[in-house]
Amino acid sequence: MRCPNCGAKFPKSANICIHCGTQMSQLETASNKAVTKARKEYQPELVVYSSIFPSDLSYKKTLLLCIFLGFFGVHRYYTKQKLSAILMTIASVALIVVSIILGMYWGGYLDVNSLGISLTALNSVVSLVSICGAISIIRWAFDIVFLAIKRYKVPVVLGKKEEKGK
Repeated sequence: MRCPNCGAKFPKSANICIHCGTQMSQLETASNKAVTKARKEYQPELVVYSSIFPSDLSYKKTLLLCIFLGFFGVHRYYTKQKLSAILMTIASVALIVVSIILGMYWGGYLDVNSLGISLTALNSVVSLVSICGAISIIRWAFDIVFLAIKRYKVPVVLGKKEEKGK
């Protein structure tokens, strides 16, 4: 098992990370909802990534969102990973739009010359969007695999440390 705070390996039977002092009981009280608050208050050091889903986040819902709407990054919105979700959404929508335009061009329904677009400019845009779309599709596939093998990491804010005297 790896510590969600420092990433060091330690046995599953250990209750505390010997490298940073993170207690496993902190993972049991971790919260995904607190991530937004920590980021708004400019406290990114409170946010750690864990493959153990907190109680306020559903593993099954994340998996289903990833399988059916993951191409658009919906599962990343759900798990509070907004930047990567936005990038996946933009790449996916751009890929669909460019695919429709190319289909219209190849089908003879669209004449790019009458629109004032050169073929070299169109080729450049298609290449860029295709690369971004391919990266988005690959990331989606990896997310499905990592969710299936329970290695998908979600941002959480760890719970409070327990006092040793209690």
